[in-house]
Amino acid sequence: MPLSQNSLNNGARWEVLWVRPKGGWARKAFDQDFSAALRTHNLLLLSGRKGVTLRSCNVGFPLPKRYEKKISRLNARGVYWCPYCITLRRFALDDYKRFMYCPVCDATTGNFHVRQTNPKATVIGYRRTRRVRVRRRVQRRTR
Repeated sequence: MPLSQNSLNNGARWEVLWVRPKGGWARKAFDQDFSAALRTHNLLLLSGRKGVTLRSCNVGFPLPKRYEKKISRLNARGVYWCPYCITLRRFALDDYKRFMYCPVCDATTGNFHVRQTNPKATVIGYRRTRRVRVRRRVQRRTR
């Protein structure tokens, strides 16, 4: 499904993210005003800001047809389609190695839309160490 004005205004909330000059992320929310978000996105790109991303806060967009044949190979390399950033991103592994996530919008591989568009976006299972229950010896009282 190509991105059109009708599909973009279908209840999607938009925000623009970019990297501040001194470091850290800046974020500006636009609610459902896609045209203002796109205008701000383009202005930031023209001004030379780094890491400018237009993202949907609540609607996941499907994988474009041009990537459908390549997505399995890309997933094997750690590159996943982020349905909220609407772009291919190299997902990072979380600190506990339980799942992978988009470094920009924090969408994880456990998210429905991420799993729907990426065939190999399975949650990385982790084994919980089983605690061995220690039996306590109870001394019997003698009378």
